[in-house]
Amino acid sequence: MKPLNIDFAPRHGVFAAGTDRRHRPLWYAACALALLAVVASGSVVWSMQREHAGLSAQLDDLRSRVQLASDTSAADDQAPSADSEESITAANQHLNYPWLNVLDSLERHVQPELNFVSIELGPLRPSAKLIVEAPDVMQALNFADALKTEALFARTVLTRQESVVADGAQRMRFTFEALQSGLAAPEPASAPKARAQ
Repeated sequence: MKPLNIDFAPRHGVFAAGTDRRHRPLWYAACALALLAVVASGSVVWSMQREHAGLSAQLDDLRSRVQLASDTSAADDQAPSADSEESITAANQHLNYPWLNVLDSLERHVQPELNFVSIELGPLRPSAKLIVEAPDVMQALNFADALKTEALFARTVLTRQESVVADGAQRMRFTFEALQSGLAAPEPASAPKARAQ
């Protein structure tokens, strides 16, 4: 008996006899492209998840800030304490102080041998504290007398005197307090009005 020649492999498709060598590179290329598409879509999904997590964190932060702002605005509607009223009064006094007039008055009576160290405002009443260095007491007192001719410094008094050695030279430091007669004492700050809601 003669053996039968039965071919069980199909004659079509990628692995068909005679065609597998020609089509095999195309099949590998198609598989590589499919794998590349899967990897690319996975990386896009991963980056979108990271971006979503970052935006969620920002949204949570903004929500907490809004909640904090609404809590503080409710607390701001309350009347200020005595300490805050004093600080508001002091700030109001500093803002409304006539600095240009004071500096003009001082400039008119500047003497070459005098050095201004500082000019400060009094804490609660309209006054200015002047610290001046002079070579001797008489020049400082002459400066104070000349300054008393100005309306803002009509009530200037010497409150402190000390000896200072600077750069090997001994000078006298004088502290004058000038009650500002031309200024009214600042009014205490009133309670703020309730906000319109």
